[in-house]
Amino acid sequence: MPERLSDQDRLPLEPSGQEVEHDSKGSRKDLLNLLGGISSHAKKLKQLLADPDDPALLVVTEIDKVKELISEIGSTGQLDKIRETEQALIRHTVDDLPITLKQFCDERGVELWGAAPDFIIDGIVYLGVDFTTGSVTLNDQKLHLFPFKKVLQHLVEELDRYKKEAFDPPKFLNLLWKAYEAKADENQRSNSMRKRIAIFDLLLTLALQEQGTAFSRNPVKERFKSYSQHRFRANLFRLLVSGADLTLKGRRLILEPTSVADEGLFMYLPATGRCGFVGHLLFSPVE
Repeated sequence: MPERLSDQDRLPLEPSGQEVEHDSKGSRKDLLNLLGGISSHAKKLKQLLADPDDPALLVVTEIDKVKELISEIGSTGQLDKIRETEQALIRHTVDDLPITLKQFCDERGVELWGAAPDFIIDGIVYLGVDFTTGSVTLNDQKLHLFPFKKVLQHLVEELDRYKKEAFDPPKFLNLLWKAYEAKADENQRSNSMRKRIAIFDLLLTLALQEQGTAFSRNPVKERFKSYSQHRFRANLFRLLVSGADLTLKGRRLILEPTSVADEGLFMYLPATGRCGFVGHLLFSPVE
């Protein structure tokens, strides 16, 4: 799959396999009726067993009815049929997910980059899918993959939340410089001066810069202001596409990629037109 998904045939925002889903409706209804019967007799049996004064014949009768219904479920193959249907729907949903996500973004005028299982939406929201566990990471949120419509609802909320936030490119660039300078000073004191700063080392320094006076005086978790890698990604992207001058004090901001995913921040890089992992940041002297 290309880094930026190309236009594809329109699909509804539902899993494909409508015929399979339609065929399963009768099976679902029949199974629900049988399960309802089991539940009804089981409740009555529970009441009878709790009262030793009731005649044993009624207990036997209810047990026979429960066994009969359970046997009917097994003999009709309803469970196997529904299991196969659900597995087919899951496969269809997983196969269609990139196209469904592409359609969703097109209809809302937002950009989609990346490839399964990692996507970046409009440069500011990360969506990662774990197909083995059926879970989704949506920035800081952990969600169930199914139903996927709910994931998309949360995605809308996350996009709206970031877009409502004010962003000042020069101010953020200055914060980056201060964090970079602080880490460079630390490295120099340890006799290992480096111009390149690991992206997550910088993130930690930025998070500390976000804290107010109250946290500095009493650094407890209740007073800690969160600054996640997802906010960092969003701010970096917004800075890169803002058109602002990325030069400060004679040095230009440079983002360096890494091939080690665990050491990098996954994001869309406008300069390359594709997603990648940013491993280091530096302010390089302008020649």
